[in-house]
Formats: sequence, C-alpha cells, structure tokens
Amino acid sequence: VRPALRTLRALAPFLAAIVAFQWLAGDWAAAVRVCGQLATAALLAAMVTATTRVSAMLELFERLLRPWARLGANPRRVALVLALTIRCIPLVASAWQTSREAYIARGLRGRPDVMVVPVIVGLLRSADSLGEALTARGID
Repeated sequence: VRPALRTLRALAPFLAAIVAFQWLAGDWAAAVRVCGQLATAALLAAMVTATTRVSAMLELFERLLRPWARLGANPRRVALVLALTIRCIPLVASAWQTSREAYIARGLRGRPDVMVVPVIVGLLRSADSLGEALTARGID
C-alpha cells in the first residue's frame, strides 16, 4: 500500500491542476474521469515496474521491435534507449533531492523555482558523462 500511496502523492499536484482546469471548464464529471484514469495508469505502471525485472522488459521491447528492423530500425538500440530512460528516472529524482537539500541548507524559502537550474545543470553533466562512456564503448 505504501508504494501506491507514494505514487499517488507524487501525482497529486498534477491531479489537482487537472481537476481545477476541468472544473473551470465546467465539466466536473470529466475531471473525475480523467484523474481516475491517470491515477489508475500510474498505479498500474508502478505495479509493473515493481514486479518485472528491467532486463525482462527490455527483452520484450527488443522482441516486439524485431519486425521494425526491416524498415531500418535497430531493436537493440531502441532497447538501449529504453534502458537508459529507465535508468535516468532515479537519476532525476536524486538530482532534485540534492538540489532541494541545498535549497533548504541555504535557508531559502518561498522560491522553489530556483532549484530547477541546478537540477538541469547536474542532469546535463550526467548526460555528457554517459555519452562519453557510451562513445568509449563504441556505441555511437
């Protein structure tokens, strides 16, 4: 239950914005429906990622993309991109947490937008390092 609540807590600001927008547009039923669908999709995605190994997901994507190889797509490369995407999600969360801790340590209050630039700079540095590592291994 805790992982589900954590997922919903992270999604709460987006759900609130959707409810507000839909309510202002005058369609309360649509707000409830859209938020319910979004929350359900997020919970299902969290369940899949909690119960399935990343390697199994990547093998599945690679198998599903094999027919696209005839059109010039490289299923292994697409699987690599998906693996990197999955790997970068915790990296983004970590960068945000680090920036937040620095924000609080400096005694800043009321301007959380100033955390965005350090997060972006840190992520760009990580992306550069990752690109260099891939190039060093012969993956262009």
